[in-house]
Amino acid sequence: MIVNFQNFKRLYDDLKPELDKSYYDTMASGYYILGKKVQEFEKDFSNFVGAKYCIGVASGLDALTIALKSLNLERGIEVIVPANTYIATFIAIIRAGYVPVPVDADIKTLQIDANLIPNKITEKTRVIMPVHLYYQTPDMDIINEIAHENNLNVVTDAAQGHGAKYKGKIVGSLAETECFSFYPTKIWVL
Repeated sequence: MIVNFQNFKRLYDDLKPELDKSYYDTMASGYYILGKKVQEFEKDFSNFVGAKYCIGVASGLDALTIALKSLNLERGIEVIVPANTYIATFIAIIRAGYVPVPVDADIKTLQIDANLIPNKITEKTRVIMPVHLYYQTPDMDIINEIAHENNLNVVTDAAQGHGAKYKGKIVGSLAETECFSFYPTKIWVL
């Protein structure tokens, strides 16, 4: 017996009429990237998460890299990041020309241990990059307070945070910049 990790065929079968219509509408429009559908998505998703803006890019990795580069920081600065995140978070930091500084996870939550962040801050630290893992959030109040006290930017990797909430606020409205991924195996609770 073969047990599939993911069964995308079943998901497709459940959504077939809607997905097929969307595919044919897109092909008929001639806009295979960008266009009206992307603008609609950006508006709908920014409304869903309570953000002022949403910009669609090719991938979560690209979103993280672009977000970091948009800060216009000097090469070699340090970005505090959870030690137990997916490799794409580290790759984005390195692609932006920065240095990842890992912080251990809280053993109870498996999120970055916000209480350990101050010990990792140096004169080169400019960004804290918390990651919303497993449809859970780290302690964003502490992280945002640390960032404010130390004049640091907060850019979150929200690739596994679609629809998650922190103290009643939805992921996407918890930091200056939050980056999502829509890869099909992400955790979805909508």
